[in-house]
Amino acid sequence: MNKFLNISSLIKKEFVIFSSIFLISLFLRLFDISSRAMHHDESLHVFYSWKLFEGLGYSHNPMMHGPLQMELTSIIFSVIGDSDFSSRLLYVACGSLLVVMPYFLIKHINLIPCILISLFLAVSPTITYFTRFARNDVLMNLFSVILIILIWNYLSNRNSKNLYFISLILALIFGTKESSYLIIFMLVSFNLLNIGYLGFFHFKIKTYSNYFSFSELTIIQITSGISKETIKVFKNSLMNRTNNNYVSITLLLVSITLPLWAAFSGIIFNFLPLEINLVSHEINSGIGLPDEKNRVLAIFITGFLFFISILIGVRWGQLVWIKCSILFWLIWTVIYTTFFTNITDGIYKGLWQSLGYWIVQQGEGRGNQPFYYYFILSSIYELAVMIISVLAIIYYIKIKKIKPTDFTFFLIFWVISSWTVYTLASEKMPWLLFNITVPMIFLSGKLLGDILITLNSKRKTVYKSILICAICIILIFNLWITYRVNFINSDIPKEMLVYTQTSPDLKSISDAINTYKKSSNEETNILIDTTSGFVWPWVWYLRDNNNVAYKNLKSEGLDQSNLDVLIIHSMNVSKLSTQINQEFEDPIVFPHRWWFPESTYRDLNFSTITNVIFEPQKIVKLFDYLIFANGISDKIGSEDAYLYFKSDFPDVTIISQNLK
Repeated sequence: MNKFLNISSLIKKEFVIFSSIFLISLFLRLFDISSRAMHHDESLHVFYSWKLFEGLGYSHNPMMHGPLQMELTSIIFSVIGDSDFSSRLLYVACGSLLVVMPYFLIKHINLIPCILISLFLAVSPTITYFTRFARNDVLMNLFSVILIILIWNYLSNRNSKNLYFISLILALIFGTKESSYLIIFMLVSFNLLNIGYLGFFHFKIKTYSNYFSFSELTIIQITSGISKETIKVFKNSLMNRTNNNYVSITLLLVSITLPLWAAFSGIIFNFLPLEINLVSHEINSGIGLPDEKNRVLAIFITGFLFFISILIGVRWGQLVWIKCSILFWLIWTVIYTTFFTNITDGIYKGLWQSLGYWIVQQGEGRGNQPFYYYFILSSIYELAVMIISVLAIIYYIKIKKIKPTDFTFFLIFWVISSWTVYTLASEKMPWLLFNITVPMIFLSGKLLGDILITLNSKRKTVYKSILICAICIILIFNLWITYRVNFINSDIPKEMLVYTQTSPDLKSISDAINTYKKSSNEETNILIDTTSGFVWPWVWYLRDNNNVAYKNLKSEGLDQSNLDVLIIHSMNVSKLSTQINQEFEDPIVFPHRWWFPESTYRDLNFSTITNVIFEPQKIVKLFDYLIFANGISDKIGSEDAYLYFKSDFPDVTIISQNLK
């Protein structure tokens, strides 16, 4: 009876702790969620969600990644209406759920580390910012963590139910974003490492049983022997699903998703002396799609991969694999055809262009950031977990000497592979820091939790108290940075994390336009100059206004008669007629889009770093920025627009003038 009461008490305690952390994270993500101006990328996602909600359908466009986020947001719109608040609600919900996911890892890494991981996730500046942001990175990380939990559950108990849930989550991941290929590559690599480790173990036993030692063998003999034993592990597991769990997970991940890798053949053909273009760079033929003359070849490659997928899957998993495959492809098809409303185009683009488009984009190298970009970002926003994760790698590998089968080893592998993949990728953006921060937090929380457990068991009360105080300081400091980034500078590029952002003035102007009523009670006629992509986010803000004209004045003429409001790119103001000053009030100039000054971190070298270290004044400025984000406002860059309006237009507060 006492044992039952203790277990019941523990369950209740865990529930209270994780529920409290969930509520804290929900508050940080939900409070004042609609105040930030809609970012360019956000407006794309929510506008097409709104069009789907309005019954105008959605056709998959790989530029915006997978269709899932648009489909889920449109469902939210249908329940509570379309607004800035509801457009970000999906990401808030997923971000809050991500925070409590460590609860499901308690049996793998103990309660205390899981609590610490949840706390760090809750107050992380990076994670909080991008879970208040209509981008799919939070969905990807939530699904990835769930996938990892399911895989480790299967590795622990071999329950086939986990395989079905893994297939479901895989479909959601591939329906969300193309970084899914990186996740599968990482997970398969980790499993192959463990299979190779098992092959090494078998070879080692066989060597010693024949009275040999490794010193008596050549490198070729050792490599050959390990390879043979590893292949033997694969062969045995291919015939018997319960033989090796790592092989089972590898075969499931590879066989089910194999057809989606078809566009990767475009890279292979680029190295061959053949005129075959399977991933086009041309807009007219569809970026990432094969040329028209090569489409039959693309269909053949995809069909062949389906055949190989079925061959491997059925031989390995038989009925279990068939069920997993049906589950995966049914959900995938629903997502890419937008509930079967766009079947042919959705399946074709989903199978090929999803990957093909981003293969092409890697050649573009958007952002053109230096290789140390994520190190700088992490140093500003995730310094503590970056340092702790480095210490954790050293501690667990050098001191604890953990094996590849240990979950902690996986956390180390996750951190290292994430840093490696995203550093090597040509496209570097601040939202991708999310994918590096999550594994660092998991590993950091694991280390701090393990040390606390060890100190407690050895009754080292003083050291335990010091460590708890240090953890509290880290959490409080992170909470301050989170507050600064999300509630002071959320749309002001004093923060490197903000990168490039719609000016908060647009939100003020759009509110004024939407409340503007002419004295004649006629509808307001508005012109938006779309030069340099200025169509975004206006199409979202003015979605309910029927009298909006969008024109690129860089290439088109302007008829300003019957217009009440004009928003003109600064480069096209000179094209306006002289009558503009007679018909409209003096224009308001405002930054339409502004960005963090990249000159502050580009071209760093040993000399510039040592100059900062040995000059106290520069160190003071550096800390002033790290803590308060001061000293950079006058360097902010911008692309400006002019607002022309009639005399009865509502007053507009331009706050950017006081911020730059």
